[in-house]
Amino acid sequence: MKFVHVIPLFLSIILIASSALAQQNNKKVKPPKHLVYESEVDGLPVQETFVYTTDGLYIPAVVVKPKGPGPFPAVLLVHGGSGGVGMKTLKGTMSTRNMVGERFLGDGYVVVRCDFRWKQVFGKEGPEDFSMSSDLISVIRYTKKLSYVDSEKVCMYSGSHGSENSVQAIGGEDVAAAVLNAPAGFVYMRMPRESLNELNGRSSLQDMLTDDMIDREVANSNFKSINSPTLFVVGTADRFLPAVKKTVAILKELGKESYIDIYPDMKHGFYWGPRKVDGKYDPEPTVAEALDKAVTFLGERIK
Repeated sequence: MKFVHVIPLFLSIILIASSALAQQNNKKVKPPKHLVYESEVDGLPVQETFVYTTDGLYIPAVVVKPKGPGPFPAVLLVHGGSGGVGMKTLKGTMSTRNMVGERFLGDGYVVVRCDFRWKQVFGKEGPEDFSMSSDLISVIRYTKKLSYVDSEKVCMYSGSHGSENSVQAIGGEDVAAAVLNAPAGFVYMRMPRESLNELNGRSSLQDMLTDDMIDREVANSNFKSINSPTLFVVGTADRFLPAVKKTVAILKELGKESYIDIYPDMKHGFYWGPRKVDGKYDPEPTVAEALDKAVTFLGERIK
């Protein structure tokens, strides 16, 4: 290990001060460079990276590359749930639940496991803050500039809230292709709270959302900017199934290349695979099939 894992206190103070100054007067202050520290996870060399964002914050990411000079294709893995999990959690996930990452690395991809901030502001009619997706745009652009990455072959694989942010992100920065697992759809379709409550109260989750449950004008505006091929993955036991089906329907109506794979009886989160036990993964057949299809989908679009 060439550098310590934790940024020293004095460096943290400098970064915070620099970020604050940049936000106050970003036209005159040159943004600090991205920060990269060489480290290891279970003996595997990684780059602990702090990606500088457009508004002066740093987003943690763990970068793993295949052996050799490249250029390689790359895939961003974006976790679900709350943002702001931090570097320690990103690295911990690599040790315990990294079936997807190991598969892509074995297939010759640079794997970038990244975070996003936890900040979302709701107005009376729905979400108003999209800074989390702008974090992912910063990470995509950073990845494209890596010397060992083919900038035309950067892809995404994300889940849940990470997928919701990813949909917004690829509307602002094209990728070669994206596998988007079970996004909720609340933000990019600007779903009012009343519609969300109605959705959660349904006895059947097989029905598709109707236009009166979303802001169709906003949804169309958001989706029109997406140029990347997308594959949406969801299980029938996932409460976000109606939102995913509506998302794909809108994309198709707009003439976008979008597909959906629906897996019977699978619950939210199945697409990340099981935890490692005794040093190996033992996914059930449906989980293995879903990952195979995702890898094939991305692979066909970076040839």
